[in-house]
Amino acid sequence: MSAKITRERLRATRIFNDHDLAKVIQALGGFGVFVGYRQQENGRIYTSAAWQVFRPGFQTDPKGHWRDYGAKTFLVGNPIREYKDPKRLEAIAWASKRYQLDPEDWLPSPLGRASGWFPGPDLRKALEAIAAGGRLSQADGSFIPGQEDQS
Repeated sequence: MSAKITRERLRATRIFNDHDLAKVIQALGGFGVFVGYRQQENGRIYTSAAWQVFRPGFQTDPKGHWRDYGAKTFLVGNPIREYKDPKRLEAIAWASKRYQLDPEDWLPSPLGRASGWFPGPDLRKALEAIAAGGRLSQADGSFIPGQEDQS
């Protein structure tokens, strides 16, 4: 892709998070699957750090723990720095096998450091469509192709 997509450009097209980006991928014919990181939270309701496989509109692990809301979850052990990257690779390998994707071609989200990872071909296609002027509808969240997308 020739034009670099910035977070500001994504926000201008109503894409604020990885879930929104996954909806664009789904509208363009992809699965919309991505691997996201859940940070550890201390307090009254402790939450473990984990990588989770998401697919908007679907549960990737319907029989999983209720707290994971249907997302396939790969818990990160302690120390987090030691286990974070291997667990990300494990989550990507699982998603690649489940959805028949190339486990070697996953890219980080353009939304920033704390965001997820997407299958490379799907992410490149979505960013090209956004660069061509595509955006999410404010009314219903559907993807509206840009001028260059329409044939």
